[in-house]
Amino acid sequence: MALVGGGGAGNTIGGSNPAGTSQGLNFVRVPTMPFDLCYANSGVVVTLTGSADTTTLSFNTGQASIEGRFYFGVHETTQDNLEFTLLFNDQVVYGTEYSLGSTAQKHTPNFIDTVIPPDTAITVIVVDRSSGTIDTTTTFSGRAYA
Repeated sequence: MALVGGGGAGNTIGGSNPAGTSQGLNFVRVPTMPFDLCYANSGVVVTLTGSADTTTLSFNTGQASIEGRFYFGVHETTQDNLEFTLLFNDQVVYGTEYSLGSTAQKHTPNFIDTVIPPDTAITVIVVDRSSGTIDTTTTFSGRAYA
């Protein structure tokens, strides 16, 4: 499967990063299917303590309508209280909180399935409501219909 735009060339559907981890959306053309695959991987992001928002993903869908799944997870064992928020065009469409109290454990990824209209700005924000910093991760995978 080739990347849309030929690897290092500009992405013809929309997005910013041809492969790897970043805040951007990536597309893979599948010639035998009526859609393209798309994905975004934040990698491990250190989420700050208190009221500071940490952006894990930030991209625009471009001209594609997209159906897919966002995964929100924690990369280490913690007792911290974390909030993950998904925004479409700066409007909150989903929020979830991990609140473990005194039980230290590694979080199982939480997810949401969604449909995203064309030309939508996507942002995922994480806030650590506890006393330390924590490693979090956000991924997205889906199908893009031009």
